[in-house]
Parts: sequence; structure tokens; C-alpha cells
Amino acid sequence: MFLKDKKLRKMINEFHTAFSGLHTALEENLEVSIKARVTAEQKNLEDIVFIININQFVIIFAYDLSVLMPDLLITEAGWRRKLHARLLALSISEFFEDITELLGKNFRNKVELLGDKLISFDRLNAIMKQLNQLRLKHEKDLRSIRNIAIGHRDKDAKTQLDLINNLDVEGLQFLAKDVMEWLKSIIKFLTGVINKIAQESENKTYKSKA
Repeated sequence: MFLKDKKLRKMINEFHTAFSGLHTALEENLEVSIKARVTAEQKNLEDIVFIININQFVIIFAYDLSVLMPDLLITEAGWRRKLHARLLALSISEFFEDITELLGKNFRNKVELLGDKLISFDRLNAIMKQLNQLRLKHEKDLRSIRNIAIGHRDKDAKTQLDLINNLDVEGLQFLAKDVMEWLKSIIKFLTGVINKIAQESENKTYKSKA
């Protein structure tokens, strides 16, 4: 059985440590962000709303990932486990595309308007570099899984079965762990920016430049 494999049991323990307490933290962050967005919308602080929206988008995906991963880890080897793995690959593939768009030129323009008083550009550049490295390393394989065996599904069943039977489930698990670490970094960064802008707006020294 899957759970009796010592190597995998060790990996499960590592993953549980990495994902421990995430649900509560994400729920609290999402609840706070919802209230903050309402306040920002009422005050017409469009820059804050823009960044809160990205933060919420990331939190939603992080929450999904934090649910998918434990389910995959406790599922025994077989078709069910490979289905969980394919769903994981699909989710990460779609997220890579969407978050790259959300953190694109418009986002960069927004944060540049805020200025280095509120934004650590070195930290932002490091976070974006990490994202680009993850995409460069994994995007081709993730798209292949999505397009052949879960998102669209190849009409040649043999092609699907070949991919499913050769699926690197363990590799996807470690990718999910790396993605979650990146999610923690971007959530921390965005939350810090939102808090700084909110503080400046309370002190009447900041006005939205949107």
C-alpha cells in the first residue's frame, strides 16, 4: 500500500509540515481581505482594490491547493491517486497562466506609481523570478497533462492512457510544495503592500493614482 512505503511516508510528513495550519491562515486572510476590499471600494481607492483582487485570487488558489494536496497524499496508489494528480496538474497549469497575466504590465505600472516608499522592488523582482523559473521548468509538462488527459482530453484514448500510466505523481507533489512556498511569498508581499497603502491613506498622505 501507498502509506506503507517508507520513502513516501517521510514525504507525507514533510508535506504535512509545509501545509500545516494553512486552512485557518488562508480563511483569516480571505476574511480580512473581503472587509478591506469593501472599505477600499467605498473610499474609491482603486489601487488598493486592484491589489486586493490579486491577493484574493492567489488566496483562493492557495486554499484549493491546500485541499488538493492532502487528498492526494492520503490516497492509495491507483487510478484515484492519478486522477487527483491530474487535477492538481490542471489547477497549477491554469493558475500559472492566470497569475502571469494578473502580475503583468498593468500590475507593474500600478506598483511603480506607488513608488519605492511603499514597494520593495527587489523583493518583487525576486518573487517574479521564482514564478518564471517554476513556469519555465514545469509548464510544458503541465500543459501536456491538461491538454491530453484532464482539461481537454485527447480523442485517442491510447494517448490518454499512455500519459496516465507514466504520470510522475511524486514529481507533481514536489511541484505543489514549491508552488505553495511561492504562494506564501506573494501573499505576504501583497498583504504588506495593502497594509502600507491603507496606513498611508489613513494618514492622508496617499491618494490613489489609478
